Amino acid sequence: MVSRRFIRNTLFGAAVAGVVGGIGYLGKTQTELVDRKYKRSKEYYDVTYQWIVNKQKGMEITDYFAEHRIKTIAIYGMGTLGELLYNDIKEDSAVGVSCFIDQMADLYSAGIDDIPVLKDVSEDYKDQIDAVVITPVHQFDNIKKELEGQGVDKAIISLKEIINCLDE
Repeated sequence: MVSRRFIRNTLFGAAVAGVVGGIGYLGKTQTELVDRKYKRSKEYYDVTYQWIVNKQKGMEITDYFAEHRIKTIAIYGMGTLGELLYNDIKEDSAVGVSCFIDQMADLYSAGIDDIPVLKDVSEDYKDQIDAVVITPVHQFDNIKKELEGQGVDKAIISLKEIINCLDE
């Protein structure tokens, strides 16, 4: 027969192991989260920095669109980079923004400057655009697959690619 002391010590040992293991797992999860956020911030910083350098050299994002014969775009992402992109090109009559796409489109029900914010690319807008510019550059591959799955057959370009192409 197993003694009460043995059972108590075993349960106590298991509990301690669970707590220690949980703290270790939590630490790993927190570390991964911080690492992902750092990489995202660093990537956004690099894009923004290169964008400013390009502007100082007189290179504009609209130059990329003109070179690639892109006249109308959809901007994917209403975060900081999406807002900066829109503000950078909205005064240029050579490039129009047909719509914005954002997973949290419900927050922008009125749209921006009479331009709708959609959760997905609707059939109506697929025919109106020449390209989709993805501003959450850290998620480009996933978003591109998502858009292709929705039947988007136009150019799908990362803002990072546009910014870096201008400097070549």
